[in-house]
Amino acid sequence: MALPQLAQALAEAGLNSFRFDFAGNGASEGVMRFANFQGEVSDVACAKRLLETEFAQTVVGLLGHSKGGDTVILYAAKHGDIPRVVNVAGRFVMSEGLAERFGADIFERLKQGPVTITAVLGSGGARKVKFDLTDEDVRERVSVDIPAACATIAARGEPRVLTVHGTLDRAINVKDAALFSAALPGSDLKIIEGADHNFTAQEHREALVEAAVGFLTAGGAN
Repeated sequence: MALPQLAQALAEAGLNSFRFDFAGNGASEGVMRFANFQGEVSDVACAKRLLETEFAQTVVGLLGHSKGGDTVILYAAKHGDIPRVVNVAGRFVMSEGLAERFGADIFERLKQGPVTITAVLGSGGARKVKFDLTDEDVRERVSVDIPAACATIAARGEPRVLTVHGTLDRAINVKDAALFSAALPGSDLKIIEGADHNFTAQEHREALVEAAVGFLTAGGAN
C-alpha cells in the first residue's frame, strides 16, 4: 500500500497525518483477529481523541484500506465527526470471500475449533502473519452490516466519502466499489484501471495518492 507515499503527499499539501497499526498488526502489541470491527472503531476514536487532546490537532480526514476500509465506514456511521472518509478497497458484502480465502470446507473445519491461518501481507507478500481464525470471528464478520452503515451516513448527509478500488483486485472484487457508490448517493468514486488489491504498481499507487490527497484537501478543512 501507498501509505508512506500518501503521508508525504499530504505533508506537501499542508496536512499532517497519523498512521497506526491495529492490535496484532505491524508493530502493535496484542492479538490479530479476523473480525473485531467494533474494537477497531474504538481504536480509531482513541486515536482521534489523542490527536485532539495531546497534540491540539483537528482531524479532518480518515482513510482505511481493505478491512480498514470497512472500519472507517463503520466509524463514520457511528460517530460522523470526521468530515472526509476514504474507503480504499473495502468489502461491501461481508459474507463473501470466506470460502475463496480459506477453502470451501472452512465452516466444517471451524466446527472442530480454531483454524490457524497464515496471512500474506504487503505488496508481493512481503510479510507473513499467523493468526487463529475462530467460528466467533467469522460469525461476527458476517453479521457486520455495511449497507446499514452506509444508509446511516447517507441519511445524515455526512461525512463525505470517497471509495477507491482497482479493477484487478483479486481479494475484493471491484463490484463492491459500485455497491458503496450506490449506497452513498453523492459520494465520490475512483476506479483505478489495472490496480490490484495493494496498488502494487507505482503508477497505481500514484493514482491512489492523487485521488486521496485531492479529496482530503478539497475545500480547506473539509
